[in-house]
Amino acid sequence: MLAFLLTLPLWASGESLTARDGGDLVRVGDAVPAFSATLHSGQVLSESFWREGNIVLVFFNTTCSDCRKELPLVQEMMQAHGTRYTFVAIGRQQDPEAAARFWQENGLSLPYAIDADRSIFSRFARVGIPRIYVIRNGTVTAAFQQKVSRKKLRRALR
Repeated sequence: MLAFLLTLPLWASGESLTARDGGDLVRVGDAVPAFSATLHSGQVLSESFWREGNIVLVFFNTTCSDCRKELPLVQEMMQAHGTRYTFVAIGRQQDPEAAARFWQENGLSLPYAIDADRSIFSRFARVGIPRIYVIRNGTVTAAFQQKVSRKKLRRALR
């Protein structure tokens, strides 16, 4: 009965998932889905970009309180590990002006792209942000949803 009650809001919204799976479509060990993204700088990250090297991918929205807390942590990790990893944030249904304002107000230099229609996010998950994926040579080696500790993220980047 409790499981039914936990999934009721998702069922009512038309989402089809159980409370247990968290809406994940991509998990640790999976290949990163094919997609391209255009960063706020205008640089295009092609499908092949995501399959080469070490990448930290973050899904966010600046109206999400957990995201607002995690983005500075990701910035900190980028400063510490930016020579070994490429860091990219993607704003799920994010207003571009609000993202630019948040970046400026918080002194962030983390590259970001806007996913206005969820077309990128929907390749990774159904619901839930922030999400952080550590990708090595096209394979997801760590994944975090919502709150992640500095210690856990640091460990995933070793």
